[in-house]
Amino acid sequence: MINNELIDIYDGNRKHIGVADRKVAHTFALWHKTVHCWIVLSDGRLVFQRRGPAATSPGKLYTTASGHLSAGDTIEQAFAREVKEEVGIKIDIASAREIFNTVWVADIKYPDGSPFNDRAFAYGYAARYDGKLTDFKFQDGEVDAVAAIDPKAYLRLANGEVAKIPAKLFDGKTTREIELTSADFCLVGADTLYSKFGTVCEAVMRVFA
Repeated sequence: MINNELIDIYDGNRKHIGVADRKVAHTFALWHKTVHCWIVLSDGRLVFQRRGPAATSPGKLYTTASGHLSAGDTIEQAFAREVKEEVGIKIDIASAREIFNTVWVADIKYPDGSPFNDRAFAYGYAARYDGKLTDFKFQDGEVDAVAAIDPKAYLRLANGEVAKIPAKLFDGKTTREIELTSADFCLVGADTLYSKFGTVCEAVMRVFA
C-alpha cells in the first residue's frame, strides 16, 4: 500500500467533503474514486496487463492499468498517469471515453490483522492507442507483460463456447503468440470471466465500433 498519498473523500452521494491520506481512507471506509484504465489497439484488440512478481495475483491477466484518483485529479488525469506509470505509454486524455462507473465495496483484513475497508466509486475509461504493443514498458515489478486480446474471442471464452483463445504477449523483450484459458485471468471470490471483463469487452466494442 502507498502511504502519504492524499485522495479526495466523498459522502455516499458523491459530494466532495474533504481530503484524506489513502491509508486512512481504507482504514475508516471513506468514499473515494478509482479509475480502471483500458487501452484499445488500432486493430480493436484490448490490452491486458500481466501481474508481476511484486503485485497481488502474480502471473494473472488484469485491467491495462488502474489506481486511485489523487487529491485534485480529474478522472482523465488519473487515467493518463496510471497508464504511464504501470505500462509506460503516453495517452492523449482527450481520447479517453467512459465505459462504466459503479460502486465498489469490500472489507478485508491484511495478514497482520489490520483492516482494509474499501468504499470506491469506480470509473472505467478506455482510449485507443495507435502505436505498437512493443511500445509498452514495465519498470517496478508490478507488471511484467501485456497481452493483446480480441474482445470477441474473450466473450466466446467467457460464454463457454471455447476453452482457449489466442493472444499476443509482449514481455518487455519479445512478442509471441500464446493461447489463454480461464485460469490465466485474475478472478477473485465470486468473479466469473463475464462479470470481471466481459461487460468491459462489450462496452469497448460498442464505444469504439
